[in-house]
Amino acid sequence: MVNKATVLIAVVAVLVLAAGVCPLLGSDDSPAAKSSAQTGAESFNRTAKEVLHPVYPYLAEAIADELGLRDRSGVGVDIGGGPGDLVLELSRLTPGFYWIDADLNPFFAKYLFRGAFERECSDRLSFIQADVHNLPFRDSYADVIVSRGSLQQWKDRSKAFREIYRVLKPGGNAFIGRGFPGNMPVEAAKGVREKQGGGPRYSPGDTAAELEGIMKDLEISDYKVLRPRLDQDQVNYGVWIVFSKPAD
Repeated sequence: MVNKATVLIAVVAVLVLAAGVCPLLGSDDSPAAKSSAQTGAESFNRTAKEVLHPVYPYLAEAIADELGLRDRSGVGVDIGGGPGDLVLELSRLTPGFYWIDADLNPFFAKYLFRGAFERECSDRLSFIQADVHNLPFRDSYADVIVSRGSLQQWKDRSKAFREIYRVLKPGGNAFIGRGFPGNMPVEAAKGVREKQGGGPRYSPGDTAAELEGIMKDLEISDYKVLRPRLDQDQVNYGVWIVFSKPAD
């Protein structure tokens, strides 16, 4: 007997793919590009479930507490959300929010919907194929925009942040960066880095300086850069930027 939820997941994923196969990684919707995108989605989903899975609950808690989301309602968007592990955790903590997983690769959709049905929150989640440099949302659409681990893949970070700021509602908040949140225990963070073979090599200080420069160029004054757990030198916790759009 086929499970009804499994059938519905498959149907929704097919509809998403049918509606959004072009552009698939840029403007190339050739069979080779589709195959590469599908393989990439499968590979990162394994990484999310087998390597990064300890990060998402802590990060969701950090975002919810930093932005005061637990008792708020609204629309949230995760840029480069992949298989949706972060929005699934955020959905658990923020019952008043509707979350959208926005990613360039539409083959992530089936993983998001599968997780949503397993957690019984499919009525508060959706997927959209999107490029951060040209987001498919109207001005002042989202109350919250988050992103973890896609920042380093953005080709034009200044343009990407301009788009994010455009899409935020007046009074809206963004929480964007890479690495781990400060509430994640060092031993848990070390475990993730060990599975990553030591983790990505980059300078959080240089990234922080770049982000501050972008904020100043875009004339975004209400922001702060977070460098978690500088009290230890065992793990690179990365860098995050939190900013707000002034209320009307």
